[in-house]
Amino acid sequence: MIVLRYFLSVFTLLLVASLSPFCQGVVINEVDALTSENPQFVELYGSPNSGLEGHTLAMIKSVFLGGGAYGVEVYDAISLEGQSLDSEGFLSIELELNTTIAAVAIYELDISMLAVGATPPADDIVDAIVYGNT
Repeated sequence: MIVLRYFLSVFTLLLVASLSPFCQGVVINEVDALTSENPQFVELYGSPNSGLEGHTLAMIKSVFLGGGAYGVEVYDAISLEGQSLDSEGFLSIELELNTTIAAVAIYELDISMLAVGATPPADDIVDAIVYGNT
């Protein structure tokens, strides 16, 4: 129950960051974290042929801190420098996703600001999705 409350509060924070997808340049369109024969991926959507300079994709997971407390930490980050959306406005990125309670977030900041193992920043979130099984 504590894990669920914590993730609901994190989800609320991340949801606020993504309430206005029409005002944003890029959003997370789809996340496939299922383990199957097909590769896992994150699909982004925005204005066709838009460059993604200055954006970073962060993968975030739940971590047990002990004593019944949980936190979140970045377990991977990908710079989107040099990437762009295709002529229909999509970009699909194959990667390995955590299959428990996790999140994917697009940040408008340099990848150096997202240290693996650290708590993800609450600022500069462009869009985010929390997913997983409890």
